[in-house]
Amino acid sequence: MLFDGVAADKFALSLALNACSRIPSLREGSQIHALLLKGDLASNLYLQNGLIALYSKCGLPEIARRVFDRIPERDAISWNSMIDGYLKDGNVVAAQKLFDEMEMKRRSLKPDDITFIGVLNACSHAGLVKEGLMCFEIMRRDYALEPKVQHYACMIDILGRAGQLEEALNLIRSMPIEANDVVWRSLLSACRNHRNVGMGRKLMKGLTQGGAWDSSTCVLLSNLYAGVGMWGDARKVRTMMREKELKKVPGCSWIELDGIVHEFVVGDYLCPRAKEASSSSEMFCTSNLHSSTTSLEYTCS
Repeated sequence: MLFDGVAADKFALSLALNACSRIPSLREGSQIHALLLKGDLASNLYLQNGLIALYSKCGLPEIARRVFDRIPERDAISWNSMIDGYLKDGNVVAAQKLFDEMEMKRRSLKPDDITFIGVLNACSHAGLVKEGLMCFEIMRRDYALEPKVQHYACMIDILGRAGQLEEALNLIRSMPIEANDVVWRSLLSACRNHRNVGMGRKLMKGLTQGGAWDSSTCVLLSNLYAGVGMWGDARKVRTMMREKELKKVPGCSWIELDGIVHEFVVGDYLCPRAKEASSSSEMFCTSNLHSSTTSLEYTCS
């Protein structure tokens, strides 16, 4: 478009920014940022929000924050994008601090349902059960926002990570809306992490009756059995998966080298240098294991 002498408008640039964010592609995204600074679109709020999302997904929250700080009149999307950026970087404290700052500006700017999804996720990853429950209550009491299934899923994750499985199950039962398979799987995952086989089996009955009998659910149940040494039950689940032709979705990653995006999946050896990359990865992991002074835990969430 630019090579043909056609000037890019805000619509074309926003589409290009969204594409760069999805990959994500830092080089092309930075070039778009340079175009904005050279042109007259540097103050466009929609494009500024797109830049925050881009740099956040590229693992550069400090640059995203500089863009955020230079926006004179931020909207809810600006705040949500920056909070999400801190969460992607694992900086829960900064995300919570930014939400508190947003709360102080409630007269001119109100958090929306997306904001609370981000904050509840932050509480979940930080293990802040009390704060998560408080945010869930503030959402309804102070902002008259009715929780959606995503908010309930976050709360189930918060309670599940803390081992409060009965409380999580009671919350699901009290939901005014129907719990979807994501909510149930979140609790099933907590059962696996805390090795609660009894509740895990009960949840499986509900999932199968609701038609959510898929590979991810079966893998969770199989891992739950394996985690407590019930190898026979774990094998039965795996056998059932083969009979129903249910296959586990392989993990997938992307990396950008010299402007080319490469995609990798678990066990993929189609890449010409796959064996070399695998050997380097194993050497790196082994080195870290030997140099680490912390004890390893088998159960995580």
